[in-house]
Amino acid sequence: MTNAHDPNPSLVALRGQLMQYAAKHERDVRGMFVCLDREGINVAEQFRSRIASAQEERTLPVGKWLVLSDRKTIDGQDRTVTGRILVLTTNNSRVLLVVSAEPAVFCNRLLVPLVDQCRPRLSFPNLTSKSLMKLLLDSSKHPKLANFNITEHTVRSRILGKKAGRRVRSERVWTDETVQQVLVSLQERAQWLQSATFTYQLQGDQSHAEHVGQISRRCLFKVRGEIDWFWDNVVDRMLEEATQVVKFYSGRSRSDTADHVPRPIVIEYNDAMFSDKSQNQRLKRTLQQLPRCATSVIHANPYFRASVVDFTDGSSYEVWVLSEHRIVIVPQFRASLSSAGRVCDFILARFAEGEVKDLEYAAES
Repeated sequence: MTNAHDPNPSLVALRGQLMQYAAKHERDVRGMFVCLDREGINVAEQFRSRIASAQEERTLPVGKWLVLSDRKTIDGQDRTVTGRILVLTTNNSRVLLVVSAEPAVFCNRLLVPLVDQCRPRLSFPNLTSKSLMKLLLDSSKHPKLANFNITEHTVRSRILGKKAGRRVRSERVWTDETVQQVLVSLQERAQWLQSATFTYQLQGDQSHAEHVGQISRRCLFKVRGEIDWFWDNVVDRMLEEATQVVKFYSGRSRSDTADHVPRPIVIEYNDAMFSDKSQNQRLKRTLQQLPRCATSVIHANPYFRASVVDFTDGSSYEVWVLSEHRIVIVPQFRASLSSAGRVCDFILARFAEGEVKDLEYAAES
């Protein structure tokens, strides 16, 4: 798949095969987008260095089949988990699409953790709540749809008035509403979206079949039933969002910029988040919980300044709060795509969802 919008006959045939195989075995088709730290990284080699076996089974014009196998402890028992994945190229040389029709245990216990283990070479392009809602809203307006309803979604929100301990509430909501209704609910409750499951029907489908899709901020998805509409309108839109994530977080290292000038990132909030100075302490606790990172707080009051070092690849940042409305993240000499995206997403998910911008554009708003 050199272009996600190109009706490549090989790709169309593969879609059909995946759907037939999944239906026969009563499984979902599952997939994810994976970002490369640089062009030309061999995914099979990355996987092979971390699990018992990662063998290339077959090369196709649009990608390659890989067979993965490793020992996992599941329900207290050691098991060998094995499955096949299809690694597809896209119109962005640093974004790959990985799909599979294997059981959930293969994807959840082997494949997803495996990508995480390959950081910084491979990473998930984490989306914001706003991007995820836009994706759902755009998809739901497609003229070929008879209906499109959200049936389940997971959200996070701030716990107000709590002085210490956990300050973010996670919830799973079961519903049967339109995307617009869910969007209004999220805004009224000041919640940010983590994932959504939805049902959809196509116009002219005489069987009146109801298909099920699911997407998440990590650019993971699954679908049960019809796959062509889902692929063309949900997967393709997710590719567009993933491409924007790669574009935004790439080239942030001072070593990559002219005269080593920093390219700061801003997380901007509508309300005066930091008018309450206790939020400085909450941000400090959030940063100190970043996995595989060390955080040193230089100032916490009246303004906030901290240094963060990512042990995964040596990326580092200074984090500043000089305004009631924004956090400024300043990448240092090294700041990989994987690391910069992970640090920002952790703040969004564990502290509070805001709008992520370049400092130069935030200054104009």
